[in-house]
Amino acid sequence: MLGDKITMNARMSLIIVLSACPMDLNPVGGQGITDLEIIVADTEEEIMRVLN
Repeated sequence: MLGDKITMNARMSLIIVLSACPMDLNPVGGQGITDLEIIVADTEEEIMRVLN
């Protein structure tokens, strides 16, 4: 859904693996592919600057 978001706060070094719906060739994906945006920032203020 447009506008959905997840905010995570890492408390240690980590590796993130992220995948958009891999079912783009199957009707379970809502008949279309949507964009995925990933923002990595040190502070919440930096995230807000990117989003605005």
